[in-house]
Amino acid sequence: MQAFHSFSFNAQEQMTTKVFYQELNNILGDEVEACKLLNSGLAGAIWYWDLENPEIEWVNEYFWKILGFESSETADRPLVWMQLANQRDLNNISKYLNRNSQCPNYTFNEDIRFSHKTGKIVWMSCTGRVVFNDNGEAVKILGSAIEITKKRIHEKSIGLEKELLSSSLNALKVGYWEVNIADSTVFWSSLMYSIHGVDDDFPLTFENCLSFYSEDDQIRISETMQHLLENPELPINLKARLFAAKGKQLNVLISFNSIPDVAGKPNAVRLLGTLQVLNTQDSVEASIDSELEKLKRKLFVNNEAMGMGFLRFNKSLSYIKACEFLCQLLDIPEEKNTSIHLKRKLKVIFNVEPSLFFSFVINVTKKIGLESAQSLLLGDFLLQFARKGIRRWFKIHLNVEHDSLGEPVFSLLLYNYDEQKKLEVEKVEQKYFLELSQRVSGVGHFMANLEKGTWSGSAVMMYLLGIDGRFEQTIRNWMSLLTPRSRKSVLFSIYKALVDKSAFDVKFQIVRPKDNETRWIELKAHFIQKEDIFKIQTEPMLVGTIQDVTEQMEYIERIEEQNAFLRKIAWSQSHEVRAPLSRLLGITKALDEMEPDDPDTKTLHRSLLPAAQEMDNVIVRLNQQINDFEELSGTPIRSKFQI
Repeated sequence: MQAFHSFSFNAQEQMTTKVFYQELNNILGDEVEACKLLNSGLAGAIWYWDLENPEIEWVNEYFWKILGFESSETADRPLVWMQLANQRDLNNISKYLNRNSQCPNYTFNEDIRFSHKTGKIVWMSCTGRVVFNDNGEAVKILGSAIEITKKRIHEKSIGLEKELLSSSLNALKVGYWEVNIADSTVFWSSLMYSIHGVDDDFPLTFENCLSFYSEDDQIRISETMQHLLENPELPINLKARLFAAKGKQLNVLISFNSIPDVAGKPNAVRLLGTLQVLNTQDSVEASIDSELEKLKRKLFVNNEAMGMGFLRFNKSLSYIKACEFLCQLLDIPEEKNTSIHLKRKLKVIFNVEPSLFFSFVINVTKKIGLESAQSLLLGDFLLQFARKGIRRWFKIHLNVEHDSLGEPVFSLLLYNYDEQKKLEVEKVEQKYFLELSQRVSGVGHFMANLEKGTWSGSAVMMYLLGIDGRFEQTIRNWMSLLTPRSRKSVLFSIYKALVDKSAFDVKFQIVRPKDNETRWIELKAHFIQKEDIFKIQTEPMLVGTIQDVTEQMEYIERIEEQNAFLRKIAWSQSHEVRAPLSRLLGITKALDEMEPDDPDTKTLHRSLLPAAQEMDNVIVRLNQQINDFEELSGTPIRSKFQI
């Protein structure tokens, strides 16, 4: 039965493999599907380069996507990928190719740094296969690449943490040890060998390590370790007597802790801890509290540190050390990562002009009076290496301690935050341009919390209302600026917006406190429900704009007055002028029908003059009214309406 199962599995595996190759062959046989497969990123970034014609090269869309580009942005720029690649990494590949040019099946694998569109560094693991012609000459390279940025940063972060831990433990004269329970292997830090008085080649076994203690202490240490395996929740501290080589006896404090070595396997654990030499007058409790506090101050970087660099130097600058990741961020060549080059070329851009970074830090520390074993956030600084080097923004944490000679030693943690800085600058610029556009257009904006009865507004709004920062920004206080006639219409508009949950537009008059001047204001607002930061509840808000429309309203009033006057003139022409004109017309018509010798003719002739005088008086009165209106309103009625 067992043989049958084995045969079935092998047959099934062979069948699955055959189906897979057949399906892959079908896809690759179709050019369209093959292109889709290569561009999908399923196999990572794919690239091709013709060494005989270097301008002929191709990379799939997924490659450009990793670097933040659209393929259309690089279509007319041959070999642009070489410009984005780190030249030091490309030189390494060239050396490998030259060294292995006679190997027909040569394949290389190299980690290469590329510049992202935003300027940050992207790591890719590139694998390439060289194609040779019949003469054994390399003519083409085919390859693939996968992004490993997070992996590299994680590796650098782990290295940085180990460096910080080692530096901190050495400064505290504390040794570090580990015991793997599964295979009984033991690890000591370099200081552990020094404390025990043995060389680095001392055979590390559990029995040899216990041999430095008395029988009683050996039993206590073994029992403590067994108890920790059974109860891994809490760390344990134990004071013991250590008999070092050459007869030296030391009082030591041993700390024990345990961590799982493999997830899901409770028995696979590691015991780890520290060993510290104690003075005879020290108590266990005082040593624990003191050293833990010092360790906290020294290790001011958390375990998830990413994008961070470490820099350490003394006051005389005879000792300067920068971690590799910081050198990568500032593009410092390997041969330039020395005390003399860093001292001369590492600059901080402060008040526009570049200054030597180390002198700057020492002077700042002196001014703020930072003492030993103290740490703080120095702030945000722009750094560069060399005169025309890359500039990077860093948040810098500083820790100060003293070496054995009493000279100050500065430990700096530099967190690169170029992306966040860009967002901060964009936010400030957007706010500035918004305020500038409001000043130019004379439009202010506001936001009112109807539940709390408060409001906040832009500087332009404060200017339009004639108030300053001393004005209490409550809705009740704002309503007090309105004239009594305007309050009712504004309150009704707000109430209707609340009921309908809609926008509204209302014009009203205010009396400005700063000059006691009455102004017309137009308010446009929309009702919204704003969520709080915890997304638990909402608050009713009015968000909108405010604008001074006094000139428009006064112009409308003048138009209305002018229209009313014109209507009055039209009425006068149709009634007051028409009456005497009708009498004149009637008299003239009667005279035409009468004989000259008729006695009534003389009577009608005598009535012509009073009728004409009556009409003249009406015309004079109308002219005077027009003159008075033009003088008061400043509007030339006659020329405008041809009166």
